[in-house]
Amino acid sequence: MADEAIKWKSGCREMTEEEYLSIIVKGEDVTKDIDYGDRIVIDMPRALEHAHQIELDCMPLHEYTIEHTNIVFPDVTEDNWREEGQGVHHVLGRVDLTLKLGDVTTFMWRNPEDSLGPSEQVRLGQLLLVMLKGYPLREWMGSRC
Repeated sequence: MADEAIKWKSGCREMTEEEYLSIIVKGEDVTKDIDYGDRIVIDMPRALEHAHQIELDCMPLHEYTIEHTNIVFPDVTEDNWREEGQGVHHVLGRVDLTLKLGDVTTFMWRNPEDSLGPSEQVRLGQLLLVMLKGYPLREWMGSRC
């Protein structure tokens, strides 16, 4: 990324259009909130709300939601995800909303590790690589065997 693509505001780094991934970790001395611009923030409450709306309104999942969710929760299926716990609903809602919004607007994930155990957090990193880099999912999943 070119240096001119980086902007600074109030001592915090401002996200730019040239970036496709920004990892922001707030330290204990950071007291100001981060300006995310016009990006839609997808956090745990929004992800859980989206999963709940899918259930209530019988909305279809994006065609790749289950496959992507399986990176973090390998046993989840389109038939059983509703009976799973908060972690599955959180990841599935986040993934589905991301896949549905990805071509329409810019967004950011806030605290994607919320409600996940250590092993799921590691697999969440793998999910991010697949989603951000556009790796062919079936080829990547095959390489895990």
